[in-house]
Amino acid sequence: MKELLRALTSRQSAERRRVICDWLNRWQFDFEVERFTSGNLRGANIYVPPEQEMQKVVVLSAHYDGPGAYDNAGGVAALLLFLKNCRLETRPISFSTCFFDLEESFQAGSRHFCTTRTRDGLIERAALISHIEIDGCGIGDRLVRFHNVRHLRLHRGRHFLDVPFTGDSLEFQNIGIPSLRLTTLPLREATILIRKKVFPPTWLLLHTARDRLSLISPETLHRTAAELGPLVTRPQRAKKASIVLHSSDWRSNA
Repeated sequence: MKELLRALTSRQSAERRRVICDWLNRWQFDFEVERFTSGNLRGANIYVPPEQEMQKVVVLSAHYDGPGAYDNAGGVAALLLFLKNCRLETRPISFSTCFFDLEESFQAGSRHFCTTRTRDGLIERAALISHIEIDGCGIGDRLVRFHNVRHLRLHRGRHFLDVPFTGDSLEFQNIGIPSLRLTTLPLREATILIRKKVFPPTWLLLHTARDRLSLISPETLHRTAAELGPLVTRPQRAKKASIVLHSSDWRSNA
């Protein structure tokens, strides 16, 4: 796990992409590397289609651009672990998976996906009913679920912060698809975020050099991967915005 995370925090985008593709090849998943341009930027999404024909499909995603550990090598690693678990259980995957590039550049990768892969609410000739992304993973012992959230107004000290909740989930909401973002936080931070709307100190790490590999808990990544199965089989389809503390208490299971 540490070797995987170390590679996913490489400063070279091509190296992070190679690591994801090597993992998918190792576990015998079919996938496509779809290159695209956005203005003067070039990116590449990695797309894993369902392995069986579906009438309804959920898209799982994590963005792999940027060298941060919490944001978002941990999210990528958790999603790769979930795919590995599916393969070990010898069940064909019944969902689409995408590792998005250029999320930090106004969601260019997911915007490309939503405008080219989806047509009239369909993907792979199936009805696209929900999107689930992992963004910010590996710190803390609680999973927080953000349903269709576009904006947060949070306390930070004596002041309020208006926090635009940008990310790949936004692009799916823009085409009318319910979207769920999964983030891990320490229990206290998660609780006061939901109950008192207090800015989580862990988020101060985002886009800084302090977002280091040493902060990531492999146990948290494994727990997150284990929670994905029920969320995929019973996807959230409501379009109302909400923030929910996931019911599982990982500390009691440790």
